[in-house]
Amino acid sequence: VFVNLILNAVQAMPRGGDIRITSSVSQEGLVCVDVRDTGTGMTDRVRSRIFEPLFTTKGKMGTGMGLSVCYGTVQEHNGDIEVKTDLGFGTTFSLTFPAVENAAADADDLPEERTLSSVRILVVDDEPMVRSVLTRLLQLSGHSVEQAGSGPEALSKLADQSFDIVFTDQGMPEMNGRHLAGLIRADNAQIPIVLLTGDTEAGTPDADINLVLSKPFKRHELDSSIGKLLNES
Repeated sequence: VFVNLILNAVQAMPRGGDIRITSSVSQEGLVCVDVRDTGTGMTDRVRSRIFEPLFTTKGKMGTGMGLSVCYGTVQEHNGDIEVKTDLGFGTTFSLTFPAVENAAADADDLPEERTLSSVRILVVDDEPMVRSVLTRLLQLSGHSVEQAGSGPEALSKLADQSFDIVFTDQGMPEMNGRHLAGLIRADNAQIPIVLLTGDTEAGTPDADINLVLSKPFKRHELDSSIGKLLNES
């Protein structure tokens, strides 16, 4: 995570500059780390999308995965990452993690991480990295996850297996998320369907979609969404 953030800071300073890394512990018991650079900064549009997989400002030289991987890794460790930027003056990435007083504590003394009973979830997205990150976050909460890389593949898995919830991306090339949801709903009127999108104007739930989540999503948002859907079903 920190290597990626430092490399990102270096690339944001083509004419040189300063990178500062500071750490502290908050009154709430959180470990806070700031990675600050004096680079070019970002526009509001770029800032709102930097954690999306495959989004890059580096053209053909960029994969668009570095900051997305950072986001997923921080979430896996129950942390959070935020960004503040001033166009032309620099950017600060702020990371927070729960502090651990004694890493060797007995298992009986550790807080219970899993708060939801395990459910079977189908994750549908055409981008392998997005599927992998979402799957990992759901598995950390104790859920059983199956993946599909397209709408047709998802329909095939739904025909052969039973799932409690479907998470589907909206922007898939062969069959978008809302189209897929309509086909699923035609055969299964009860299964909860969550639409995942990076579009801030993606719309609201409808007859086919139970819930809309904006990317990048956080682990606690996923847990909260699953709990809400299970209580409603």
